[in-house]
Amino acid sequence: MPTHPILIAGRWCEARSTGTFCAADPATGEPIPGDYPVSSWADCDAALAAAVDAAAALGGTAPGDLDAVEWDPLERAALRAVDETADAGAVSDATWDALAAPLDESELIELLMLIAHYLMLTTVLRSLRIQLEPRAEALAHRVPGGPAD
Repeated sequence: MPTHPILIAGRWCEARSTGTFCAADPATGEPIPGDYPVSSWADCDAALAAAVDAAAALGGTAPGDLDAVEWDPLERAALRAVDETADAGAVSDATWDALAAPLDESELIELLMLIAHYLMLTTVLRSLRIQLEPRAEALAHRVPGGPAD
């Protein structure tokens, strides 16, 4: 069975995985076809570098001006999915429908896993009081919800 790709910097790519796992539909418990990669540290570093680049690109954008950015429909839906998951713990039906139009089932799962991973990671790092690297700290101060000055 093929291993599904991973999403880094808005592109699906082959993982430099350390293994694979099988996913199950949480509603039914039925297996979802295919194998999903257990991302390597190199994959994680690439995803984090893409996030830093995206944050830098948006660094001069005030929180209220994000709506003025020309997001394509998938990007706008992905941003809503992040906000809804962080705020309500789930993606709304409307956002799910917007994501399901261009993405197949495995891509939807990968996007939700990525969102959940970053939310989990920020929760753990904040709880452990782990200090950000200076470059990340500078970027974090410019992001809504980032550390207080």
